[in-house]
Amino acid sequence: MDIEMFSPCDYVQDVNGKMIIINPFDHYQIPQLPITLPSICVVARIRIRPSDGNSMSIGINILDPEGNSTLQEPAEMIANYQVPPGSESNAFNIPAFLLNVSLKSYGRYSVILTVKGQEMRNLPLFVTKPVEN
Repeated sequence: MDIEMFSPCDYVQDVNGKMIIINPFDHYQIPQLPITLPSICVVARIRIRPSDGNSMSIGINILDPEGNSTLQEPAEMIANYQVPPGSESNAFNIPAFLLNVSLKSYGRYSVILTVKGQEMRNLPLFVTKPVEN
C-alpha cells in the first residue's frame, strides 16, 4: 500500500475516479480565535496491491497544538476495494469534508491519516495571525 496523496484543501471532488482539488494548503491566517470553521476538505489517494486484502479502515483527524481533536467526530470509514484481475495495483480516492473544525489557539495543528489503525501521514497545518503590512 502506498499513500500517493494527502493534503488539506479548499475543495475536493471525485469525478469518475479523477480528483478535482482546489487550493491545497498548510497555513491558515485567522485574525481572531477561537473560531469554528464550517468545514475543511482533505484529500487522500491510496494505491493498494492484492496483498493488502479487500478492505481497510481509514481515519482522518485534525489535532490542535496540545494533541486534542478539533473535530466533534473524526472521519472514519471502511474502504472496500479490489485490484482488477491482471493488474498489479489499483488506487482509490478519498475526498473528505471535515465539519465544524474548532480552532482555539495559534500554532501547529496536525492533519492525521490512519490506515488499519496505524498513523500513515502527519501533516502540519499552521494557524497564525495575518501579517500586518
